[in-house]
Amino acid sequence: ACVWVCVHKGLDDKVASKVDPIIAKMAASDPSKGYKDSLKALYGPETRKITFRHLLGMQSGIPDFDTAKPEGKYPTDSFRATVYEQPEHVFSPMELMNLDWVSYGELEYTPGTKFGYSSTNFMLLGLILAHHYGYDSWETYNQKDALPDDLKPMFENITFALKNPPNAFTPMHGLDRTTYNNQTGEKDVWSTTGVFAGWTASNIVGSVGDIANFAYELYGPNSQLLTPEIQKEMIPKSGFYGLATMNFSGMTGPDRTGKDYAYGHLGATYGYDSLVGFFSALNMSLVVASSIESMDQSQPSDTLCHVYNTIFNYQKGLPQPSCQFVKKSYYHKTCECTTPSSA
Repeated sequence: ACVWVCVHKGLDDKVASKVDPIIAKMAASDPSKGYKDSLKALYGPETRKITFRHLLGMQSGIPDFDTAKPEGKYPTDSFRATVYEQPEHVFSPMELMNLDWVSYGELEYTPGTKFGYSSTNFMLLGLILAHHYGYDSWETYNQKDALPDDLKPMFENITFALKNPPNAFTPMHGLDRTTYNNQTGEKDVWSTTGVFAGWTASNIVGSVGDIANFAYELYGPNSQLLTPEIQKEMIPKSGFYGLATMNFSGMTGPDRTGKDYAYGHLGATYGYDSLVGFFSALNMSLVVASSIESMDQSQPSDTLCHVYNTIFNYQKGLPQPSCQFVKKSYYHKTCECTTPSSA
C-alpha cells in the first residue's frame, strides 16, 4: 500500500534507478564490508527489467535470503542456524542482500516469467521507500512516513522492529518447534535479534486487534489508503499470489455465496507465525497470531478454518459447523466443513 503511494500507479516502472542511489550510499558508508553498490552488481544485468509489479508479485527472479527447505526427510535451513549461532547480531538489509547464496551475479530467472517467493523483494521495496522519502540508510528511515497523516493515529500502537529482539516488544516467548537442521525439542527465540532479519519483510509488531484494523483499512470497502482499483490490482486474479497478497479461499472452505473471496498474507518468522486476512462475504478482517512455529506452520490457517466458518454460520443463522483442516502436503492444505441440518 505504501509503495503504491510512492509510485503513483507506476507499477510497471523499472526499479533500479529508484533503489540504486540508497544502495550505493550504504555501500560507500562502510567500504570495509565490500558490499556491492547497485542491483546490477548484486544480481546481474537483467535487473534492469525488474519493475514494482515484479517485486510485489514475487516475479523478480531475485534470490531469497531465506534458506528454509521444509520438504524431505531432513529439513534444512542454513540461515536459521546462523541466526541462532549469533543471537545478538543485527542482520542489515545490505548484509542479507550480499550473502553468497543471494548475490552471485545473476537472477534465478528472467523477471516476469515465473513466480518465485523471495523475501529479498520486500527489503528492496523498503529501500525504495526510504530513498523516496529522503533517507540515506535503512537505519534512519521511519516506516510510518509513507502513511497518510489521517491514518497515522491507527499506527500509534504499532511499531516496526529495527535492531531489537522480540523481548523488546512483547512478553510472549516465541518457540521454534521445527526439526530444521536436526533440531530436537523447542528453541526459545525471545532474545534472538535475527527473528526480525529481513527488515521490511518481517518487522511489523502490534496487537492482533490493531493489525486487524489496519487489514480492514487496507482491503475493506471505503478504504482511505487504497482505491477499489488499486485493491483489485493487489488481489490474486488467478492462482495463489497477487501483489503482496495471497489467495486464502482454500483456507475457508467452499464458496457458499458466490462472492466469498478471502485474501491477505501469511507471516512466518522464527518462533512466531501469523495470518492477516480480509473476507468479503462477511465484510470482516481477521488476524491470527501464534507464538509457536511448527514445521508446517499450520496453526494460523487451522484456526482460520474453524473461526471463519463459525462466524459465517452464526451471521447466517446456521447451526455450528464441524470443520477439519486437512494437511495433504506442506504446500497443500484445505478447510473442510459440514453444517448439520437445522431441522
